[in-house]
Amino acid sequence: MLEAFSMSWADYRGRLLQRRERVWLLCVPAVSAFLVYLRTLAPGVYGFDSAELATGAYTLGIVHPTGYPLYLLLGKLFTFLPVRSVAYRLNLMSALFGALAVGAVTVLVYRWTGKRWAAWFGGLSLAFAYSFWRMSLIAEVYTLHAFFVVLNYLLLDRWLESRRDRDLALLIFVFALSLTNHVSGVLLAPGLAYAVLRRIEPRRLIRRAPVYALIIMAALSFYLYLPLRNSADIPLNYVRSYYGVDLGTLQGIWWMVSGQAYRFFVFGYDLAGYVVQVADFGQQLLRNVTGLGLVLGVIGLLRLMGRRRDVAMATLAGFAGTVLFYAGYAVADKGTMFLPAYVIWGLWQGVGIAAAAAWLLKRIRNGATDPIVRNSAYLVAATVIGASLSLNWRWVDMSRVYGPELTARQVLSTVDNGALIIGQWSSAVVLEYFQQAEGLRPDIQVFNRSRFEVAEYYRLWASGVSHEEAVEILLAREKRIIEAASHERPVYGMEYDPLFATEYEYRPVGTVFHMVPRAAQTHNLPQSD
Repeated sequence: MLEAFSMSWADYRGRLLQRRERVWLLCVPAVSAFLVYLRTLAPGVYGFDSAELATGAYTLGIVHPTGYPLYLLLGKLFTFLPVRSVAYRLNLMSALFGALAVGAVTVLVYRWTGKRWAAWFGGLSLAFAYSFWRMSLIAEVYTLHAFFVVLNYLLLDRWLESRRDRDLALLIFVFALSLTNHVSGVLLAPGLAYAVLRRIEPRRLIRRAPVYALIIMAALSFYLYLPLRNSADIPLNYVRSYYGVDLGTLQGIWWMVSGQAYRFFVFGYDLAGYVVQVADFGQQLLRNVTGLGLVLGVIGLLRLMGRRRDVAMATLAGFAGTVLFYAGYAVADKGTMFLPAYVIWGLWQGVGIAAAAAWLLKRIRNGATDPIVRNSAYLVAATVIGASLSLNWRWVDMSRVYGPELTARQVLSTVDNGALIIGQWSSAVVLEYFQQAEGLRPDIQVFNRSRFEVAEYYRLWASGVSHEEAVEILLAREKRIIEAASHERPVYGMEYDPLFATEYEYRPVGTVFHMVPRAAQTHNLPQSD
């Protein structure tokens, strides 16, 4: 009996050590990615949405639609880290969730292939893809979104194997929770629903429907952040400042969450333009995964279709939905919005390289050459990852990007007291960050032209105003705002705009322009005899 106990303990200890070794080895890609991200991380604030999100997380403010409440709440926790600036801490958050997404891809590929090296390849091919790597270095919502994408497929795969109610409940909760970070997660819904509905008994689904509804409501309750913070006196509230929408009402919350402010961007191309955008995505995909990665991704998808059709269809639907929707989204910065598609392709690549190696081994059927084939597969995988890492490093590395911070600090130290600074999207949000997150120059006012123009254009578009007329109205309104301000305070412009140059002289002051009304100059001319 003692011998039996000793054997069972030895077996248990052996399985435990094996599991620890497996977990550690599967963590290697995630840890490697995180270390590389730390080395190339942006050292401070960055422009565009990044600065806005950093400010929003620090102040628990309300940013542009769709609000991203989960990101802001998690980001607030990261602002308490005792390292560097607030912006750096939010950049660190992106690096962490980027690494977690890489780890999740590794785990899922291992579940599908049973090959550790193929799982490493899938994870690292995503980690060092240009677009994913870049989004892991600045404060942005996309790496958290990517993590949720993989987690949804991981939980789906787990439920398809177990068919346990608790696993399905967890999948539903995580999917709903992901929507409180980025509502585009809804593009995964058709594929996930297809896989679940094919395998669940209708009676069982109906019986559990009230429970699932409560789970969804609990996850979506994070959107209560919007009315709660809207009722507070917060310095950053874009919806109130530019759109005038009341987030204390259900109508206002729906307006925010559904992204109605950007409806005029949705499918904003004609058919020929849409085809061009789809082709452009194909070029971006090639840029991110290389030619070999394209081939391996297709092989991986076909392999999944034969072995795990449900999950293959779920990932294919998620990939297609992301590409087809964002190809028609008429904005200039949509390249990063395709990130879920690159994540899914990373999964397919991991499966594809394992399938290709297995196919070669099967065709050769010679035990003496098996090690050669395996070692060749390892070498190809390592070469592709090494090439991606080395070639993309110089293009992605942001460790010396101090420009936005240096420019903003110089401007804030230059302008007069009580000044109005007019800036486009990227420059304005960096100034707001230093005002609200770093406490610099609370006396000045920042006017974000880009946010103003999008908000006003939305109102005009919703009223049926043509594009040409809307542009004219926008320009006239901006001129009135600047004119009214110029009578009361100094006005500065971050960018030179020839549309205003006939009425204002742009006098360079360091890296900013002092906008002096030409009429005022005329009045100040000495009178002739």
